[in-house]
This record gives sequence, structure tokens and C-alpha cells, in this order.
Amino acid sequence: MGYRANRGGHAPGYLREALEEYLDGTDEGSLSDTIKVDYGERIVSLKWLLGQLWNCTDILPGSYCDHLDLEFGSSYAMAVRKMAAEFEP
Repeated sequence: MGYRANRGGHAPGYLREALEEYLDGTDEGSLSDTIKVDYGERIVSLKWLLGQLWNCTDILPGSYCDHLDLEFGSSYAMAVRKMAAEFEP
């Protein structure tokens, strides 16, 4: 069975890489930002990508933990939840 965002677990690399590329390219943004996902060259919103990683248990690389002021060893789920909370008005 493949990855199902609502169940979590190990997310596909192309989703994790898309988030990392977004973080590499910006210090500020909004949920309406668009992102290119290297899976069929798909263009999606940041909100969609955060939703896909909402329950991802993969460990975020340490440099991105630093970038987001998260503890080393935090998951992608923790990262996207923090990002979403920061976008809230």
C-alpha cells in the first residue's frame, strides 16, 4: 500500500524534497504560494503540500530544524504544523 497522507508514515521523497526546496528558497511566504513537485512536474499550492506532509513521520534534516527553530530530530509533520500555525492570522 502506498503513502496515504491521512494515515501518515513514510512520505514519498518528492514531497519531502519539495518542502526542502521551498524552505531553501524563502524565509517568508504564504499558503497560496505555488510549488513545483518533481512528480510529473506538478504545480501545487504550499497549503496542499503541507497537507500531504501533515502526518509524515520522517525525520526532518537538522539544517531545516534549525531554519524552523525546531528540535533536532523533529518530523516533517512537526515542521509543517508549525509552518501552518505561523501562517494563521
